[in-house]
Amino acid sequence: MCIKAIRFREARASQTAFPSKELGNERIQLYNPFDYLQSDEEITEYLTQALMDDDPRVLGIALGYLAKARGIADLAEKTGLNRESLYKTLSGKTQPKWSTINRIIKALNIRIQAVT
Repeated sequence: MCIKAIRFREARASQTAFPSKELGNERIQLYNPFDYLQSDEEITEYLTQALMDDDPRVLGIALGYLAKARGIADLAEKTGLNRESLYKTLSGKTQPKWSTINRIIKALNIRIQAVT
């Protein structure tokens, strides 16, 4: 999936922190790419593309999807941040401090590696 398609879906889905939304009389599930990424390699590639994007909010949104897939409550406990702060931080609507993103990355067991 190309990064532009991912960004479009993320932008649409990040408009709400709820896992589903009512549209007329129908209830639809919001898109979470981690529902479809099967292998560690796919997850790594997705997060790498998000990190390399020119828009720094994309990484926060991508981490938000991963956090939702793994459980916000568990992440809140590991980071010491409350759930509301995590949703706000990972919504793409704010510019969180690197220290906050770093705590989230460590709690999600993600390792960032510089490659030259």
